[in-house]
Amino acid sequence: MGQIDPLASAKQTLVGISEGRWAARCSPLTPHLPIGRVVLWPEMSECPAMEKEGLKTEEDSMLLAEARAHVQHITANLPVAVDPLEMMDWTTSKAPYWALIVREAQTWRAEEFARAACDMFERGDLVVGVSNVRGAVESVAVIWYLKCLMEAEIERGSVAEETYDKLKQLLLGSRVEAELPQAINAVTMLKLADKDVPGVWRNYELMSEMGHPNYQGALGVFGQPDRETLITHFGRGIRKNMYPAKLGLRCLIGALGMLEYAYNKVADMNEPFSRACGIIGEAT
Repeated sequence: MGQIDPLASAKQTLVGISEGRWAARCSPLTPHLPIGRVVLWPEMSECPAMEKEGLKTEEDSMLLAEARAHVQHITANLPVAVDPLEMMDWTTSKAPYWALIVREAQTWRAEEFARAACDMFERGDLVVGVSNVRGAVESVAVIWYLKCLMEAEIERGSVAEETYDKLKQLLLGSRVEAELPQAINAVTMLKLADKDVPGVWRNYELMSEMGHPNYQGALGVFGQPDRETLITHFGRGIRKNMYPAKLGLRCLIGALGMLEYAYNKVADMNEPFSRACGIIGEAT
């Protein structure tokens, strides 16, 4: 299947990845994730109101199976090394090397969150499951931000000094350590991804409602009021409501599709980005 432009539709994330581009597993750069299908980012109309979502259905089992298939595919192809010598023919700049390190580190982070999310949904821990999906989406947004950063520099034909600063922020950014670069706000990266893939930010907000100690992440999941006796009962799964799982799994499937697309796109741009870096002779 040919590669599909994810910007072709304002409503869907079309992230089909070309088949047959996977380098040997021993390659230091492990440049591509092999995938050959289309993944849809959930539209808001597909995510019913929390109180209206019914009991677990065959659809829920199918969503979990699909999410697990994506996770297992990524797990089996996780990058194991980045060798800067692979890029020496193109540039002496460290920027392409840093870019790949960012990509690989965030891919490992996304995979761990995604794998844990599937486990949590399977055993009925919905709030933790959604929170883990939220973490995975953040890492996907970082890789998408990196992709956009590289695209802009390639189009310009040279790499600005501020690009090196942004790469350092992506690599070493912190919100608490004064001696480290200031981390780029996750909201900035999520909203950038949302410009290309409408629905990312809104669904992230919905998941944040469950990740925070608000109604949907507390009483809305663990409490069930009896309107006749006024007694409120508590328990795991007491509401028998699968909205959190549906929301989380749909978002996870869409996010992993974005990851696969952006991961491969960064690989495709590695050489032209390296050559753009070489124009200004950056060697530090």
